[in-house]
Amino acid sequence: MRKVVCLGPGPIFKGGISNYNVSLAKAINEEPETEVHIISWTEQYPRIIPRKYKDEVSKKKFLDDTSINIEYILNFNKLSTWKKTINRILEINPQIVIIQWAIAIQGIPLNYVIKKLKKHGDIEIIGDLHFIIQKEGSILDNFLTKITLSSIGTYITHSLKTYDELNLLFNKKHKLAKENGEREINTQQVLNLFHPVYKLFKVDPSFDKQKIKNELGLKKHVFFIFWIYKKI
Repeated sequence: MRKVVCLGPGPIFKGGISNYNVSLAKAINEEPETEVHIISWTEQYPRIIPRKYKDEVSKKKFLDDTSINIEYILNFNKLSTWKKTINRILEINPQIVIIQWAIAIQGIPLNYVIKKLKKHGDIEIIGDLHFIIQKEGSILDNFLTKITLSSIGTYITHSLKTYDELNLLFNKKHKLAKENGEREINTQQVLNLFHPVYKLFKVDPSFDKQKIKNELGLKKHVFFIFWIYKKI
């Protein structure tokens, strides 16, 4: 029985990283002879950041139809939970731990967790990289990103842009693993994968699309335009 731990935000959290982590766990759980655990944060950021990150509206329980075990343990603001996270992962005894990486400030607890887990050479640690260069990055962000990711052997990127940023950060070109996922364990290399299509959200059968179009005065075909800008 292969055991996999997905370390990242669970379904009670808002945002794409939570959706991705849960979707990833569900996809892995479909593989035969595989046991999947989600070890989630309870608080992802310093308490000085005044924002609600938990989903207090949605009642959808994304894991109801799975055998995935989820535990909310890791708290940015409590050092004791960093140790508890490590001990729980070692208790599970997984072959693979996949860590969601998106926010540099999380490198403070994650760096601690990764370095402790790395002492157990039979665990492959994979960094699933959503961002390398932060949107409003600083010297501290780059520092936390570099020291945390330097301890990881295998990376997952979702675009060649992220792969290029990873190479730039470490001033070296990382080896790309094969498309089928074949790779050398405990050597720094990259799996560049397409971003998935999410299956978490279901269409509301009572939603009358044509009625809404009529109310909004929309024609048959509707185009959405998203403006992307970069701060200079």
